[in-house]
Amino acid sequence: MINSGKEWAWMDNNQKLKKSIELEERRDEMKWVEKVLTHKDNKSIHYPALKQLINLYHNKWVNKTKGSALIDIYRQYLKSILRSEFGR
Repeated sequence: MINSGKEWAWMDNNQKLKKSIELEERRDEMKWVEKVLTHKDNKSIHYPALKQLINLYHNKWVNKTKGSALIDIYRQYLKSILRSEFGR
């Protein structure tokens, strides 16, 4: 197994590195959701699915990070994009 052994133990024990990788992953996923929300071919029939996408993103990261305030800010940001795209 490639990842077994002491040479990888530092990575498992380095909480700061884990948090920075997690933050980058959250940000990348948020940007992807933003891209989906602003797609030019979205129609009003897509609104419920896009709203659900925001909720899935939020729930995934709240459960992983045990209720981060940053995730709530991202969620509000994504909801504001959705409202501006659909005028709701």
